[in-house]
Amino acid sequence: MVLYNGGFGLNVLIFDCLGSTNDYLKEEGASLPDKTVVIAKEQYAGKGRLGRSWQDSEGDTLCMSALVHTPSIHDTQLLPFVCGLSARKALSELFSAETGLKWVNDVVCHGKKVAGILCESRVQGTNIFSVMGIGVNVGQSRDYFDKSGLPWATSMQIESGLHKGLLEVAEAVLKAMDYYYAIFQQQGFTSLCTEYNQYCVNIGRQVRATYPDRVVEGIARKVETDGSLAVETGEGKIEFIRTGEASLRGMYGYY
Repeated sequence: MVLYNGGFGLNVLIFDCLGSTNDYLKEEGASLPDKTVVIAKEQYAGKGRLGRSWQDSEGDTLCMSALVHTPSIHDTQLLPFVCGLSARKALSELFSAETGLKWVNDVVCHGKKVAGILCESRVQGTNIFSVMGIGVNVGQSRDYFDKSGLPWATSMQIESGLHKGLLEVAEAVLKAMDYYYAIFQQQGFTSLCTEYNQYCVNIGRQVRATYPDRVVEGIARKVETDGSLAVETGEGKIEFIRTGEASLRGMYGYY
């Protein structure tokens, strides 16, 4: 199936039900062409960052993963930022809603999470490929989140009042991904860092980063060009929180 005439979207595999779109591409990615996209109408064994389980509500959540063959491990560590920028732009424009980015794996709308991102990589000999997973809350009701015990989650339909089909949302995200990924390939994250900071909701807010052996608290000041979050911990001291090293949470509420 073709969603549109672009790099991401030319080769799309759609499943009625799948355990995890990320897992499918991790297993099959070595034999699939670059920028293959997998979409599941229902996903029952998805997972989030740090191994957390995640299950979608049937028909209301876009569960999508895209395959990229990347030249270096360094590039794969920055892919969540490319995904975040892509999803934020697509959702903002499609739903005419104000959206932001929570470092490093979430898209938020009016202070609540509407999308999550999980990027994973595989190395097979000299072949390196990465999987970019995006889950978007498209059409759930407020009652769904209340019953699920998710007060800091929401859907784009709730926040915008607009109903959109899953494939329409997928196409918008993939078009944006084509745009940002091309810039990333040609110029690196340095060229996208200013825009990421513009929409990052952590900036200027109190955050807490939890490591296995310590906790870092302070004010988030900036996302650096290597993807790390600069946190001012007091008396002008700056600590850099890097992706994959710590769980980041706000002191109060979602942020």
